[in-house]
Amino acid sequence: MSNIDQVVRQTLNMPMEQVLTSLNNAPNLFIIWSRYREKWRSTFPSYQQLLSKGPTSTNYRVHSNAIGSTCMRTRLFDTITAFLRDDPDPSLAKVDKVVNTCLETLSCSRCSVVESDEEWKVWRVKVGEAIRALPKWEDFV
Repeated sequence: MSNIDQVVRQTLNMPMEQVLTSLNNAPNLFIIWSRYREKWRSTFPSYQQLLSKGPTSTNYRVHSNAIGSTCMRTRLFDTITAFLRDDPDPSLAKVDKVVNTCLETLSCSRCSVVESDEEWKVWRVKVGEAIRALPKWEDFV
């Protein structure tokens, strides 16, 4: 991702009037920014949804621990999503780092919640596709 994408993504939640003023009322740039923001708003939710679901496992089972709270393993994708959901600069490297850390930290010896390596690979490919579908400034100029 280019530096311009990093800057633009920091402005996507700003009010349109503020962006227009920041661009010195340059209508050509504002139109590009507007198109970029619309593309972001239509593609970023797919990325977020993939994060929250994770790979689907057919042997998913939930249990409670001794004090009655739900097993930490069930919190895996909530935690992954919390770390990555609103990151304006998503990358597979970041996803891999968060997922690997969460898998180590949120494991449970009692759970049968174990996604196969193949399920993780397929999910990772889908996440990569969602990241690549995000807009790039160069595509609009």
